[in-house]
Amino acid sequence: MIKKLNLQALQDKFMVTEQIPDFFVVKFSNSSDYPEGPYRTASYGIALIQEGYCELKTGLKTNFVNAPAVITMGPGVIREWMNKSHDIKSVVVFFTEEFLLGAQNSANDLTNYAFFDNDDEHIHHLDTDSFSRITSIFNLITIYSQNNAVYAKNKIIKNLLWCLIHETNGLAVLSKGSHAANSNTIIERFKKELSLNFKNNRSIQFYAGRLHISPKYLSSIVKKYAGVPAKKFIDDFVLLEAKVLLHDKKYNISEVAEQLHFFNPAQFSKFFKQYTGVSPAEYRKSLHTKQ
Repeated sequence: MIKKLNLQALQDKFMVTEQIPDFFVVKFSNSSDYPEGPYRTASYGIALIQEGYCELKTGLKTNFVNAPAVITMGPGVIREWMNKSHDIKSVVVFFTEEFLLGAQNSANDLTNYAFFDNDDEHIHHLDTDSFSRITSIFNLITIYSQNNAVYAKNKIIKNLLWCLIHETNGLAVLSKGSHAANSNTIIERFKKELSLNFKNNRSIQFYAGRLHISPKYLSSIVKKYAGVPAKKFIDDFVLLEAKVLLHDKKYNISEVAEQLHFFNPAQFSKFFKQYTGVSPAEYRKSLHTKQ
């Protein structure tokens, strides 16, 4: 199982001093503040990109992000910040579902908000009015998080987070427009099946069978959605998982190959080099050189 960065690990990484269990807010003032390479967190995150631009890769999808924009990601989403402008500035809130919901029932379950997990809905570009409203919410969250004298501080922060989630949900609903619902549903089901089965099953036939469609039809939908053949999409998913594992010094290369169910390390190295041009060892060395 891949270790995710929990809230404490993120607080340590970003040198956050104020301590509220299962929640914190942090400001990034330049491109060097952002983590290098692909990674996961064990928490939810909402970021307001205030200035600058970057490319953000979530799962296998890469998008250009130009300020102002809101970015939403749930636990387990693999993300990587790339080609950041030197002047990029943002503020990010991290929180767990336990912090936000506590002992509440599931009426407001965060799984109801697809923009936390759907790779097509993580990024929401803002007009002047929405940027102003969302900036105000982030400012209030920052103020309350830093003031220990406030009565019912955590309750106020939770309500402000819900304001932020509902604002973002409105943006997501407006941006959906008239997508081809059937194709999108198949793609989402395919990605879900892939995330559950990619270690043991990497054939188009397997996933077409799981979705009760023909391999040819699945291939045509994936090609239209991602611009690559379905087999390449599956291999790219495995490759992304391999990069996340290689980023974690806890695992040696043989263990990475074993976790991904390759027959042996040699087979894994051949697969990895086929798509990246470097061996797993060379890739890991390049990561540590950047740190």
